[in-house]
Amino acid sequence: MKSQPKTLVILISLLIGGPARALVLFDCVRDLIPLTEAANTKGKRSGVEKPFLADQRYLVFPEVSAHKLTGFYIYLDDKAWFYDSVEKIAPESGTTALKSLPQFASQLYKMVVQPNGLETLTIEYMPGFLVEGERRTAPEVLGASVLPVVGAFVSRPKPHLEVYNNPRESREDDLRAWVRERQSRGPAVAAKVEVARVMVRLINKSPKAKEALWAPLIAEHKLRKNWIQEHNLDEASFRQLSALMTGACRE
Repeated sequence: MKSQPKTLVILISLLIGGPARALVLFDCVRDLIPLTEAANTKGKRSGVEKPFLADQRYLVFPEVSAHKLTGFYIYLDDKAWFYDSVEKIAPESGTTALKSLPQFASQLYKMVVQPNGLETLTIEYMPGFLVEGERRTAPEVLGASVLPVVGAFVSRPKPHLEVYNNPRESREDDLRAWVRERQSRGPAVAAKVEVARVMVRLINKSPKAKEALWAPLIAEHKLRKNWIQEHNLDEASFRQLSALMTGACRE
């Protein structure tokens, strides 16, 4: 059942308001994402990819440039942070820009940071994981990888167009299969592959100005609003959205 034009006009009038305050903006975007999951937002963002919820609290936007991950914008309530590098945790030392991490190195980085006091946020990243790129071989393009055993094939996760693909959203078997594809020698079966995990600390080497720091969240809010205005909603979605418009998204 489609919502009636009259109710859509009311909804649009609620959406077209002045700039949302930072605290409301975070809550609004976070709650709009599951309701607008059907929105085709690919290619409509500038400098960042689709946001995801980390540790059930933080909204994270991967920053990308020249098909490389260059940073993370992180939001929580009325606070915002940006991180563009990682630092090895003792006893090792040294810092590396995210864009300089070796691609397809088969290492999963567990990146930790405490942006909001003592609470630790963990973001996982495996450079090159599920990325559509030049490193793919012919068998990979066909959806299978040939192992150094006669007649042995393993299925592979479908490559994405995104630069950042959250390892937490994939099964351990998929991670192992991805690593196995990039090993010149190793176990004949992916189930026996060990995925190397390296713990590092996220740091900020190039601070963002306030306007630039909030730009991804503000743009996402506009993107989701525009999609709602251009589409009719089913009755259940409309009711949920109406409640949201009088709560977190009220301007």
